[in-house]
Amino acid sequence: YTNDYASFGDVNIYIGADIKTDKILANSTGRYFKGIFDGGGHTITFTHTAEESFASLIGYVNGATIRNMGVKGEIVTTYSNTATLISMAKGTVTIDKVIIESSIQGTSSTSYIGGLVSSVDSNAVMNVSNTGVNLTLTSTSTSLGSGACGIIASSSGTISFTNVYVNYQAPNSSNGNAITRNNNAVYKNVYYYKNV
Repeated sequence: YTNDYASFGDVNIYIGADIKTDKILANSTGRYFKGIFDGGGHTITFTHTAEESFASLIGYVNGATIRNMGVKGEIVTTYSNTATLISMAKGTVTIDKVIIESSIQGTSSTSYIGGLVSSVDSNAVMNVSNTGVNLTLTSTSTSLGSGACGIIASSSGTISFTNVYVNYQAPNSSNGNAITRNNNAVYKNVYYYKNV
């Protein structure tokens, strides 16, 4: 797919094979994804050198279900609000049966990196279930910026995690949280390993 379309509102996407891309789907606030994105058990390999903030496989979603897929990410950025799957989530968003294998390289000015999602709108509802994240963060300088998290970097919105694990490797980010910065998140069967 390409990032040149104006909007992906109310569409369903089903993946029939493993794919590789360096493009961002729905790459600005006016180009949101709304609908179902079903990976069909396939893997999307996302390799991207960011020239913008809010870089991820899907830049912006506004009411979406994303499920049944693996995402292998390799992202290099000097910008903030970067994640493997979603940069900005609005509305009600469900993520189910997604496995992330990702490495993100930033700098000391790179803030709010998430292994799964970077930002969640204050009025959004985010439900993450049956999902695993293996994230390695590195920096070209001595440290990363603030707000790095293994799963969701945002501190806002209504967030729940059910049957979720994260392996969070961030040796240059001592201020990072293994799961999320959201202090009101709800957890059920959530496991993490953190190495910072």
